[in-house]
Amino acid sequence: MKRNTVTIIELMVVICVIIFSVRVWNYRKLEEKAKLPTPTPKATPTRHSAEEHFYEQQFAKVFGFYNKLEKQLGRKKAIEKTLKWLNRDLLLEEPVPEGIVKAYVEGRRTKNFMIEFSDGMRVGFEVESDEPSDLPPIP
Repeated sequence: MKRNTVTIIELMVVICVIIFSVRVWNYRKLEEKAKLPTPTPKATPTRHSAEEHFYEQQFAKVFGFYNKLEKQLGRKKAIEKTLKWLNRDLLLEEPVPEGIVKAYVEGRRTKNFMIEFSDGMRVGFEVESDEPSDLPPIP
């Protein structure tokens, strides 16, 4: 007598073999993945507290340097030279203030001179404006 049907017991045995095989196959792959080095998280820089006045001190150094150049060379040359100095493209006797990573000018109608610090803080000042001002010029 020929049997054409599969019994429940046979079906359960086949399913168990498949599950066991899949688990063994995945277990070996997990062991291989565990051997890879894990990336080390980078330290997040902490910002200076307001009581330290760190940013104000560094900004004052840059602004003083810029003002001195503006009186000697004019606005455009002063901006250019200060940018080069802060981005370390121009070596001068005066060192770049601590913590400054880069400097750039941004804006369309109003040009702002921006200074970026190593901890992500940015400060800036306006260097040019196409907008009319109601304020009288500062002597």
